[in-house]
Amino acid sequence: MNRTELIILVLIVLGIIITVIIYFRSSDEEQDEKRLSLLYKFENIKFINAQLIQDLTNYAEKNNAFDERFMQDLSFKDGIAGLVKAKKDFFTSRNFTELQSKRLSRRRIEYFTKKNLPFKGDFCSEIGS
Repeated sequence: MNRTELIILVLIVLGIIITVIIYFRSSDEEQDEKRLSLLYKFENIKFINAQLIQDLTNYAEKNNAFDERFMQDLSFKDGIAGLVKAKKDFFTSRNFTELQSKRLSRRRIEYFTKKNLPFKGDFCSEIGS
């Protein structure tokens, strides 16, 4: 291999390395944006969840209405229980800490994005309306 071929080979390898670095850096930035968006949504829905639990409990206690139906065949007691379960199972300090972590995997981002956070948010919105 002559000197010119060696220089061309080194430049090609450097080009590949730079391309890979740029790809992973942009991928990391995109993941971080998703993570921050999820963290924001998590905090908002957690707040709404806690507020709904408090408001529905106060209303049901004041009006002795725990067994009354208020939406889609749900009683106040059932709606509050669903919100409390979401708070206990999903809106945990462990999940919050995980969302704060810069090392959140793509699989966990998908878990929060597609399977849990939208459902919990929809449930809270439905009860709150």
